Amino acid sequence: MRAHVWRPCALGAVGWALGAAVGCDRGWQTVDRACPAVSDFGYADPSLASVEAFTRAACYRSLLGLNYAGLDVQVEAAAQAHAEYMSYAGALSHSETDASNPYYSGESAAERVAAAGYVDARLVAEVLVTTPSTSTAVDVWMNSVYHRIPFTMPEWLAVGVGQADEYVAMTVVARVPPESDLAVIYPVDGQSGVPTTFYSDNEEPDPAPDADAVGSPVTVTVNARETHANSGNVYDLQLRSASFTGPDGDVPFLSLEPATDPTMFNTVALLPEAPLERRTEYTATFDISWTGGQETLSSTFKTE
Repeated sequence: MRAHVWRPCALGAVGWALGAAVGCDRGWQTVDRACPAVSDFGYADPSLASVEAFTRAACYRSLLGLNYAGLDVQVEAAAQAHAEYMSYAGALSHSETDASNPYYSGESAAERVAAAGYVDARLVAEVLVTTPSTSTAVDVWMNSVYHRIPFTMPEWLAVGVGQADEYVAMTVVARVPPESDLAVIYPVDGQSGVPTTFYSDNEEPDPAPDADAVGSPVTVTVNARETHANSGNVYDLQLRSASFTGPDGDVPFLSLEPATDPTMFNTVALLPEAPLERRTEYTATFDISWTGGQETLSSTFKTE
């Protein structure tokens, strides 16, 4: 499986969302135990691929305390058309550049959503991967740096999923501006079953270009009603300090933030330099500031 980066762009292009974080007690919460009983998927008769991806995304969103919106038939059509385009072209890409491709529906994700008839697209996020299972696709995106961002942003408005052969596209429409200021940490405090390893070479761009097998990232995503003039860091998000500790003390990590990596946009990440130990407890702490305020967030979690 190879994931392809979701790219933050200008308003109305590839985008993001907003939400609310929930801490967990030391009863240890897992993604699987957080899965809600989804009965309303947004419209009648969505595809099995869409249901599986949406249901899995709802597990993560529920664990985070975030809404999971609903599948939208027009956003679905846009995602499916792009999956068909990629399958026909034989390559992952966010851009459709070949108008002769019979599945061409617009150069960008926002154009494809508009072409499908969704007219209330505030901001659009698109993530891609090659895998036969759309449920697995969500797990792959969540155990990454850049692809995780759309899933940890609150205030989803609509979702669409497309699959053609092994090509999977998921599109999220988000509310902009958001209705509240918020910071969301993942893994959440009290979470168990967290993966030990993230293979950074499988993400494009590569968040750890000097390594492949590293530890699973810990991220904080923010949203705010007030934006900043810097389009690459619209919430003026700053990582003031951070720590990552395990049973043997400090864990060496890489830090990523919008000030040095515009792809991070509204997220900061701690990426352990080596895989984490199995069945081990770790604590990550972030001291951040952004246009929504200043906050210290901490998560103690246990690996699988």
